[in-house]
Parts: sequence; structure tokens; C-alpha cells
Amino acid sequence: MPDKDIPKQRDSADHSIEGTRPHWDVFLSHRAADTRLAEAIAVRAKQQGYRVWLDAWNATEGLDWTTAIENAIQNSRSSIILLSRDDQPPSRWVSVEWAEILRNAWDRPDFAVVPVAVGELDKIPAFLKQYQVLQVQSADHRNTAKIIDEILRTLETSLDAAKHANYTKTPESFFEERNVRFEALKRIIEADARSEGDG
Repeated sequence: MPDKDIPKQRDSADHSIEGTRPHWDVFLSHRAADTRLAEAIAVRAKQQGYRVWLDAWNATEGLDWTTAIENAIQNSRSSIILLSRDDQPPSRWVSVEWAEILRNAWDRPDFAVVPVAVGELDKIPAFLKQYQVLQVQSADHRNTAKIIDEILRTLETSLDAAKHANYTKTPESFFEERNVRFEALKRIIEADARSEGDG
């Protein structure tokens, strides 16, 4: 769709379970190695009217980073998770992001998760196997724009589907079970990080 046909701000109608309008349309989760691609996605998404949370744009001196990440994800309609081959395990902050994204995906049926595998990966983190992972080529100056457009088309489709997600009040026992599963998957995330570090 040409830029001139794109509204200045995307539809952000309230679909949250708490009845508050999310402040961000998308939270971008990425490793340091993918910073350039993440920034390029954020720029293009902003041009298309999305309100984007990106660490490089929202970091302030003296910020409690864990709290900032958790608040940003809780106040987002979706998350794009960039995955790429990296010899280093996920950083502490990436692990915090993944855990909070997972918690929100369980709590909010209207929270869209878009995992993106950039290039060939040895494996996909265990907690993302429940999602359809978008596979794209490694980005370079020749194909970055095409890759970004594909990612944003997938995001738009995911957000549209999430609009129609229904939330019904859940018994307390469900939340207790959810917390047990959450803690178990946190351990999976940590195990993934350790195995990559040992590899």
C-alpha cells in the first residue's frame, strides 16, 4: 500500500483485558547484533503509522531497565522478536523481554507475537515453537527494504487477527496454572541461553 494511503496513526481500539488503551503498537525485541535491522524496521513502521517501542529510542539515563521493559511490553499491542544466529547467548535484557512477552501472550489473547528468524538458525527458542515463525533472508543493503515490508505485512495480519480475540474471565485456578507454566518456560529460556553459551 502506498505511503499516501496509510493513516497517520494505526487503529488502536481498546482490546486489552484491563480496558486501557495500549500506548505502543509494537515492542521490538532484538539482540545487539541485530540493532541496525531493528532500527530500520522501527523507522519504516513509524512511517506507516505504528507507535514503536525500541530500546535505542526510549532509553534514558538512570532508568530501571527491567521495569521499563516490563511496562513497555504490558502497554504494547504486539511484539516483533528478531532471532538470528549469534555465537553469544541472549543477554539478560533479552531474556527479560522474552519472559515478559510470554507472560503477556498468556494473559492477553489480543497480544500479537511475531517471531522473525533472520537467516539460517540452528534452532528456534523452545518457548516460540507454539508460534508460526516468519523466515527471512539475512539482511543486507540489497534486500533490507523487502525484508522489512514482509515483516510489517505479517505484523499487520497478526494485529488484525488479534483484534478479534475474545477475552473471558478466567478462574483463579487458571492463573495459578499459568504461573506454574510461566516459571517452567522461564527455565527453558534460561536453559536455551546456557546451551548457546556452551556451544
